[in-house]
Amino acid sequence: MQIIAELEELETQLEIEKACRENAEVFAVKLNKENRKLQRLSQALQPAWDTLPSDIAHLTLEDADPTADPDFRYQLQVTEFQGRISDLLEEKRQLVNKVQEMESRLVELVKQVEEEHAEKMDLRKALERQNKNLQQINTVSSMVSREYEELKEHLELEQSLRQLAESYAHQVKEL
Repeated sequence: MQIIAELEELETQLEIEKACRENAEVFAVKLNKENRKLQRLSQALQPAWDTLPSDIAHLTLEDADPTADPDFRYQLQVTEFQGRISDLLEEKRQLVNKVQEMESRLVELVKQVEEEHAEKMDLRKALERQNKNLQQINTVSSMVSREYEELKEHLELEQSLRQLAESYAHQVKEL
């Protein structure tokens, strides 16, 4: 479950990265168009530049607010997007490594489960053999017990008959 969530997060981050790249490309295209437009305007105004008063001609772009320039804003956004893309790529790399580690851990756990299952099956077979042997021993033991009881009864019968015969022989001898 955690791997799936991380993969979904990676996909989301990749979509963000893709959107950032697309926006950066759009801004770059706009920037190129505006640069070409400004170059044409600059070339068109070049002849009039010489006719301007000297105090206006010495003004530089440094006097202007750089944050008001759309090119500057686009460049900042592109830089920001590039930083975000780098961060997302690093995070993606880390997550890929983490997924690989989890996959290898999963392989190890599956192997361990298979080994434990095989060991369990071996123990079950050994237990079944021991139960079978125990049943055979119990059967033999009950047969031996019955035979012992029969022999004991036969012995007691023989002893009682011998005593009876001896007492009868004793009586006959006295007569």
